[in-house]
Amino acid sequence: MPASSAALFVLIVLVPGYVWLSLTVRHRRANHSPTQVEEILTLVGVGLLISGPILAITALIADKTVVALLSTPADKVDSELLRRSIWLGLDALAVSIAVALLGAWGYRKLHPVRSGESGWHDAFTVSKSIHLDVGLTDGTTVRGLLFSYDGKSHGAGRDIVLKEPIHLVRHGEDPAEVPCARLVISETQIHSVAVHDVSTAPTAPTTKKPQ
Repeated sequence: MPASSAALFVLIVLVPGYVWLSLTVRHRRANHSPTQVEEILTLVGVGLLISGPILAITALIADKTVVALLSTPADKVDSELLRRSIWLGLDALAVSIAVALLGAWGYRKLHPVRSGESGWHDAFTVSKSIHLDVGLTDGTTVRGLLFSYDGKSHGAGRDIVLKEPIHLVRHGEDPAEVPCARLVISETQIHSVAVHDVSTAPTAPTTKKPQ
């Protein structure tokens, strides 16, 4: 078997496995740090599970090409046989990737996010643009776009940084604009956090400055 065909076979096994594992990483078992050997074995195992049946079907459909490729010494493979085998391999790779994408989509639908990180990380990564209603311990609420946060464990300084437009909401009053570009809210001041996609976030009806 020519080196190019062998390399393509390795890609057919590894690429679909990598695609599936990458797309489902936050939906699989949490609180587990696999070793490098475990990661490699998982990659190969998932790749074979996806690509194995496809390679078998390909071999049945194009049995003459596969038999000729396997039985011919690498230095005696003609260009036509090599061309056919590469096209077969690319077809199998494309189908394997499509199956991996479909399988990852189904797995993500059936399994909730399990990042193994903090709940803040999971909540704040639902969208690229996040609007927060941060309820403070004194009963007021601060609204603004999420700029950054510390996803550490409780008590380790999980501050939230909001960016403009930022509004302060007191009970029974209209939202009032906070005239600053960034606002840091300490964990000790936070009672609750409501997360909104920007497209559905509540809007402030006024730009009145807080007293």
